[in-house]
Amino acid sequence: AGKEVQCTGIVLFLVHFIWASNAIFAKLALNHIPLIIYVGTRIAVVSPLLLVIAFLKEGRKMVPRSKRDWLYMFILGLCGISGENLLYMSGLKLVDPSVAGVLQPLSVVFTLIFSLLLKRETFSVLKGLGLVSAMAGALVVLRVDQIALRSTDSHASFSGAMLVICSFVGYSIYLVMQKDILLRYSSLTVISWAMTLSGIPVYLIMIPLYKEFGELLTAPLISWIGLIYGTFLSLALAYALCLYAMTRSTPTVVSSYGMLVPVMVAVEGIIFLGDKLDWHEAVGGVLTVFGLGMVILSRHREAQQISKEKTKEVEMEEMKEKDPAELKIVPLDEIA
Repeated sequence: AGKEVQCTGIVLFLVHFIWASNAIFAKLALNHIPLIIYVGTRIAVVSPLLLVIAFLKEGRKMVPRSKRDWLYMFILGLCGISGENLLYMSGLKLVDPSVAGVLQPLSVVFTLIFSLLLKRETFSVLKGLGLVSAMAGALVVLRVDQIALRSTDSHASFSGAMLVICSFVGYSIYLVMQKDILLRYSSLTVISWAMTLSGIPVYLIMIPLYKEFGELLTAPLISWIGLIYGTFLSLALAYALCLYAMTRSTPTVVSSYGMLVPVMVAVEGIIFLGDKLDWHEAVGGVLTVFGLGMVILSRHREAQQISKEKTKEVEMEEMKEKDPAELKIVPLDEIA
């Protein structure tokens, strides 16, 4: 159980590192590529590749077995993939990546609320304290008290922030909902169909805008790099790894790693943009890592408890299967 928790933690760290970098790459790409073309192209490239891989690996097992499952995967993808991407990228066009980073901790709050309301997981004091510490660290890093929504149009700034928040709501619903469907299908099957089905509305919007594909072809190299990164790393690899982690963890634990995104953005700024490390990044980083440590410890204890309960159940079953003649009967006077 301990090794599995550690492995899941490494996977989630990698996922959110990819997503933290994607905010910067996406901003560069959206400067020259129309939003709907950017989102639709990514889904159009990745979804057929995932379907082919899923079919080669699982055969007919990857086909949804009921109309309910088809609808479930469509809604899942709409909330957490196509819809989430459209909302987030729309917001990112109006505000800086740092503002989106400030709002990132809200995804953990939404996920925890939905999980508790739907009784998908239990709440513990350790987990709650960890979330509070991680949220505080994320906000300290970005100095939320000093950050203004940087846009010449305050209405556009507010709209951008609200779009980003709505994308986090959709992604939180996606995290909580996918737990059920993952009991019946593999993570590869779920991500393949969720992305493919939810991409249909995006394609329908793209068709009338076919003339805008010319802007994609004439986009500069840096925009193409942003598109390639967002397609193969942020959309394909990161989503697949996130689903893998979901089969071995809970929605709140998965989303809690999003607290690392603001810290990662700050670190990337130091490494690639020459920003200087000050006490905000240092203190905020410590708080965030400490908070995540408490969340991981809480999850580790839950896994150990589940393992103990399963062991007891197995022992009880073995006792029931034993021949009664082999069981030693102790007289009552000896017990006394």
